[in-house]
Amino acid sequence: MPKTRNPRINRFSHPHKEASAMNRVVCSVTAAAALALAGPGFAAPIVINGSGTTSGINSGFGDVVGATSTIDVTTDVAGNVSMTFNFGSADLNDSAVVYIDSDSGATGVTNTSTLTDTFDPLRSAISGTDGTNSSDLGFASGFAADTAIAFNTGFAGMWNALGVDPSDHAFVKSVGAAPSATDASASFAFTMADLGLTAGDSFRFVVTYLNSGNAFRSDEFHGVAPATASSGNIGQSPLNLASGDFNTVNSVPEPGSLALMGLGGLLMLRRRSA
Repeated sequence: MPKTRNPRINRFSHPHKEASAMNRVVCSVTAAAALALAGPGFAAPIVINGSGTTSGINSGFGDVVGATSTIDVTTDVAGNVSMTFNFGSADLNDSAVVYIDSDSGATGVTNTSTLTDTFDPLRSAISGTDGTNSSDLGFASGFAADTAIAFNTGFAGMWNALGVDPSDHAFVKSVGAAPSATDASASFAFTMADLGLTAGDSFRFVVTYLNSGNAFRSDEFHGVAPATASSGNIGQSPLNLASGDFNTVNSVPEPGSLALMGLGGLLMLRRRSA
């Protein structure tokens, strides 16, 4: 269960037409190829605009958040965010952690090696240590984890201000019901405000899965290229993620922002036609 001694910390025939048509075809083919590569057969870090689905990699722990798993991410104009984990073929016997970078690396930790909070299993999972053993995770260049969502069969919550007090992650709130070990999926909800953001802002995330009781990390990830973790389970060893190893979510903007964007587009069209 979460400690509550820390308060939540917020931070805060025209010749150009043929060329244009050809460009559209090329772009369409390129986009289709990218989507194919991002499917379950070959997961890769992706950019989600509003809503989208990520695919995991590997199956070291039997494929819980691995190769056949997906995460459906949705955002809306009110700033609500939902993450639905569609688990792979194995039971949820360990802990999953979603590390979030809400401010493009301005705050947070670049490596879990600095975190020491082991008060409960999920805090240990976030820290990547049980107090004796460790599996340090170094994030991609430019990524710093300031917030974490962690869950197992006992609890699902959000913690933030990672690294402010390395021994005590600041609890924010529960993000939904804890799944059972055999559930096919689990949904978790939070808001952009929980990240110190507003609708229309962006955040980045990466997902890992480990045994928090002995800090033994699997090779199952979301937001990580297959080449980064291609040698089996990480175990009680360090792993440095490669450049670009994270998913990006561009959330749906507020209605007022959409109206301004539309007005800006109309003004640009008028200028071009003048």
